[in-house]
Amino acid sequence: MEHDLLAELIQSETFAEILKLLTLDELMVAVLREEGHTDAEIAERIGVTRSTVTWRMIRARRRIARDLPEAARWLQGRRRRKRKPSC
Repeated sequence: MEHDLLAELIQSETFAEILKLLTLDELMVAVLREEGHTDAEIAERIGVTRSTVTWRMIRARRRIARDLPEAARWLQGRRRRKRKPSC
């Protein structure tokens, strides 16, 4: 039980450090991606090009990997998920 609590605390502290590294624009894109929006949807919603959305995430990942190498493993597999088709 204590081990689970410690792991949760470490993860939340790492998450807080990641948030400190992101610009507001990068954070906005990350949140919308986590909600399941595509890059095209995000671009339209915030008024930028799709490539700008992609580059914001690339820059954010690079900065996190550089400044918080211990978080690199946590970010693995966090790439954009393909959206399931609506029925």
